[in-house]
Amino acid sequence: MPNWFIALFLSMCFLPAVAQNSVGPGNALHFDGVNDHVDLGPSLQNMTLPITVNVWVKPATQLQSTVFSSNRNPSMVTYHGLWLNVASDRVTMSLGSGSGDFSPTSRSSYVVVTPNSMAGEWIHIAAVFRGMGDMDMYINGEIQTGYYTGTGTTWSNSLSGNAWLGKKRATGGRFYEGELDHLSVWDRELTLTEIRDIMTTKITASVPDLLMAYDLNEAAGSNTFTNIGSAGTTGTRIGATTIQSTAPIGDTSVYAYATSGSGYFTNQSVTLEIANQEFIVSSLAQPSHGVHLYRIDNDPSITGSGCVSPHAWGIWVADTDFSTDDPFDVVSSPFILKETRDNIADTWQSTSSPATGITSQAEFSIEGQLTVQLFPEDTTICPGQTVPISLPNGFSYAWDDGNTSASRTLGPGTYIVTASAGGCSAEDTLVITEFSVNALPFTDTTTCDSVLFVTPAGTTVIWPDGGGGNRYLFPGTYTVSVTSGNCSFVETIVVGTASPENIPFFPTYSFCEGESLNFSVPSSYSIVTWSDGYVGNQRTISESGTYEFTASSSCGDVDVDFQVFVENCDDVYIYLPNAFTPNGDGMNDVYFIENLAGLEFTWTVFDRWGAKIYQTSDPDGYWDGTFRGRLVSEGAYPIILKYKTRSGEFAEKTAFINVFR
Repeated sequence: MPNWFIALFLSMCFLPAVAQNSVGPGNALHFDGVNDHVDLGPSLQNMTLPITVNVWVKPATQLQSTVFSSNRNPSMVTYHGLWLNVASDRVTMSLGSGSGDFSPTSRSSYVVVTPNSMAGEWIHIAAVFRGMGDMDMYINGEIQTGYYTGTGTTWSNSLSGNAWLGKKRATGGRFYEGELDHLSVWDRELTLTEIRDIMTTKITASVPDLLMAYDLNEAAGSNTFTNIGSAGTTGTRIGATTIQSTAPIGDTSVYAYATSGSGYFTNQSVTLEIANQEFIVSSLAQPSHGVHLYRIDNDPSITGSGCVSPHAWGIWVADTDFSTDDPFDVVSSPFILKETRDNIADTWQSTSSPATGITSQAEFSIEGQLTVQLFPEDTTICPGQTVPISLPNGFSYAWDDGNTSASRTLGPGTYIVTASAGGCSAEDTLVITEFSVNALPFTDTTTCDSVLFVTPAGTTVIWPDGGGGNRYLFPGTYTVSVTSGNCSFVETIVVGTASPENIPFFPTYSFCEGESLNFSVPSSYSIVTWSDGYVGNQRTISESGTYEFTASSSCGDVDVDFQVFVENCDDVYIYLPNAFTPNGDGMNDVYFIENLAGLEFTWTVFDRWGAKIYQTSDPDGYWDGTFRGRLVSEGAYPIILKYKTRSGEFAEKTAFINVFR
């Protein structure tokens, strides 16, 4: 489930004009995944374990990329110091041994794989490094279960290097892509309570054991970032972009975590309070673990005078599942809630109190009353028509397109206006929709024979031959006249010739002895003839071999062939893919072998003359189709995988990799 959070404003009458900007912790950094990074200087060269690293990240969809490294230089070719890597579905913390290149022998890593993708969500990570093979990871305030990789045994931190945000290693690896906020590094192991205490609270002053603390709130034009920790070095920006942060961080915060239901809320309510301001969060259920209330004291969009309180409030519900929506409700009586449905938008809408079914990031203002209606109801008009709008007297107006008039004539579109009076303001939105034939079920389509178009009730359709009503249409182009209500249109409908229905299949199937493959051909194919004489759309396959068939339908014939490999799976199952396309299109661009984690192995790629062009013993290693920095030519390349089975025996697999562009 996403980690929902809601920001709240306190006010007494209209929404204040300055409160249209979103609340939040200030600024964050966006990294482009290409070369953006921040140099944090040599502050951590002399640190000793244990160490705790805290950071908020909002990763893009990506493979493993480096968020933070403590001690390295641009030419370093081995793991050194400590590392924190993030992918869409995992977080990896590592300690480097300083030898063995970027291979498993050069590090000890702890990997936590999430059940679903974290891409596009704010995630709080707390990584506790005690020693090689002795690490803990907390995500969103909960300790996580993971696994260790790498065989390094002795931590090395003697290199005279710098700490970095977002910078990839010297060879291989990736720059971080996504957003990042509030990094802190501590010279001791933080407890779970301490981690939860600082998760949603800004660190504004140096405290004991704090080595680094960067809030990244400097302006977009600043190239440096201030460290308020004791290992004080100014960070230097190299390309990262300053953006408004939407991370759930305030000046002070309180929280509650589930104590039953296997650590999940079970349709529970939680009451949280800061400085006598109470909020009730209800309908909390699995997979939610905890809920935080935070207060922002110095948001520049709020003026503490007239009808406005100087504080903003936020509620953040945490989980570690990242898949299923967990709607929850918010009450802060006796006020009326107004909301905007994400944490950065400026369009406020009235809602009932309590606010129910929150399933996305949202902001709220809490008001005593709202006494002006600006727009009429949303409406639909015919093409070419307009709507005259006259707003109430006694207000000054600001439209989203810069217009300041109280009276306008509007065509189709979405319009937002802010009315201001007496230091307060109210906002409203009007949507004018143009009626279009595209709203009717007359859309371009394809067919092998003919398709039935059904005329909706209340609509008249005149076909090219002058007739009306429902029609079977064969491939061709039809110009029709449509009348619905007071609107009339002329529209062109294109019916194309369809291709045979797609038959889903893989070129290669592999499974264990004793298992079988149930292969199905869509029922739109009336005749399916296999090369071995079998006839039928359904077939159960349990033997290795090449299988071929011809499927016939009214749209034509389709020929399909695929291979089946039945293997002995008493030991670990390892499959060597036979092709990839390193053409930079983002699909199948690298060659990677799965299920190698925890094994002692080496796989090597050779050219057609037997020369070695790539080798790795890293379970995360992959070949990008290059040799000495240049893409190899298309063709087949031998690969040899040597590994030790779980029973301790040495085994070997060979294959050919087909490189296509």
